[in-house]
Amino acid sequence: MIAGRDLFWWLTTTGVLDASHTSRLGRRVRGAEPVIGSTRRGLRNAGVTFHPRAVNAQGRSITFADSSTLDFDTVIWATGYRHRDRWITLPGALDSSGALITTDGVTPVPGLYSIGRSWQQDRGSALLGFVARDAHRLARRAMHSLSKPAPGFHGRSSPPAEEV
Repeated sequence: MIAGRDLFWWLTTTGVLDASHTSRLGRRVRGAEPVIGSTRRGLRNAGVTFHPRAVNAQGRSITFADSSTLDFDTVIWATGYRHRDRWITLPGALDSSGALITTDGVTPVPGLYSIGRSWQQDRGSALLGFVARDAHRLARRAMHSLSKPAPGFHGRSSPPAEEV
């Protein structure tokens, strides 16, 4: 609490939560990121299903480290606070520094998206209470892309995230 108000009241009131990653305010605030977390138990209670690390994907099937599999049409990469993308071996997915290439959650790999990356759209992008804005936008894009052939990618590479 700061002056009787919680952190998110201040971030909303000052416009930080809605500042885009390219705005003057966004660029300035990005240097001092607070990390606010949730417990796995709390996420499970909210309906999140956890799987171990994905180890293979072929066609519409993804295999996890425990040998379980799921079929999928689209992957939205929800990364959490640390980005360790180097183990992804999809051709064209990573830049030369090993970071996932993404523009607003869209990668150059058809059907591969990411969500929850810090400053993906704005300060709220990596916060559970605010990531829904990006999730709705990205879900619309993913659904739209399922109904037509994948367009060429004209994005930019995001810089590697710092370890927290």
